[in-house]
Amino acid sequence: MSTCTSLTPSIVDDEPVGLDTIQEGRFTVPDSLEDEACWIVYTRKGDDKIPSDPRSPVPSYVDGTDPDYCVTFGEALDTVAESRRRFGHDDGLGGVGLCLGATDVCAIDLDDVIDEDGELDELAADLVDDIDSFTEVSPGGRGLHILVRDEQGVDDDHLQKDVIECYDERMMTFTGRTLRRASREIVNCPGLVGAYQSLYNGERDTDGDESAETGSTSAPTERTSRGELGDVLEDIVDTACEYDGDFEVLWNRGSTAWDSVTWNHDRSRADMSLASKIHWWCQESDAFAEEEISRSEMERIFLESDLAQRDKCQDRTDYVSRTFDKVQR
Repeated sequence: MSTCTSLTPSIVDDEPVGLDTIQEGRFTVPDSLEDEACWIVYTRKGDDKIPSDPRSPVPSYVDGTDPDYCVTFGEALDTVAESRRRFGHDDGLGGVGLCLGATDVCAIDLDDVIDEDGELDELAADLVDDIDSFTEVSPGGRGLHILVRDEQGVDDDHLQKDVIECYDERMMTFTGRTLRRASREIVNCPGLVGAYQSLYNGERDTDGDESAETGSTSAPTERTSRGELGDVLEDIVDTACEYDGDFEVLWNRGSTAWDSVTWNHDRSRADMSLASKIHWWCQESDAFAEEEISRSEMERIFLESDLAQRDKCQDRTDYVSRTFDKVQR
């Protein structure tokens, strides 16, 4: 069973799919999730969808992975509706998101698997039919979100983002535009996501360089203590803190300072800012060091910052590598 709400899909996300051959049912929320406190809302900033507090119709940026902000689907939807009533479609909240970290639901995120004629590619069709779980079209209309209840979560021995993308801790924008060929409920199958990672994604190389599979120039970095950074890296940090006020704030007080207008109350944006600054200062290190700083050393510096002391950075170091991937593009 699932819930088909009478509320218009535009309250959730107003980007039309515009596809003819994919037959979609009415806007649908799985019964098992409707009353579970795992929902959040978001506001739009350009092309970005930034998590916002679902208890307030006033857009206010929050950590979209923090379960403490989550409410039921109905409460989140009511907040979006009230926000748009007060501030209009453009300035109000953009829609509803699912906080994966607040539940045992994992998402398999498939990008660019729907062609211009609305047909699924072979990989997407096989996954949808084999898993037979709740599947929705992504906001852009060219991807799919397959939801699976899997208490084991993603398999850290395999790449989280390769042929398929697998997540168990992030905000996922929710459209409710389901495929008729897929189930309206979420299958419960512990270990399923890890099995598909094993089937489609490469193994994480913790000893060598995994750039051949991910585009990264270094393997995930293990956590170190500040005292193990060494003299050269310590000098870089000290110099950056002395001459760059934002670096100093993120390095020494980032665990709380990220929630400010400087970084739009967006922790991921603060992560990108600090990573960019670390990359810049390491590139400039020739001014006071006689050796080139490697990518792995840059990541070590990041992991020792106050900003990076949360579990998402310390336990999921693939996130740190992906952040530096974006910096170096």
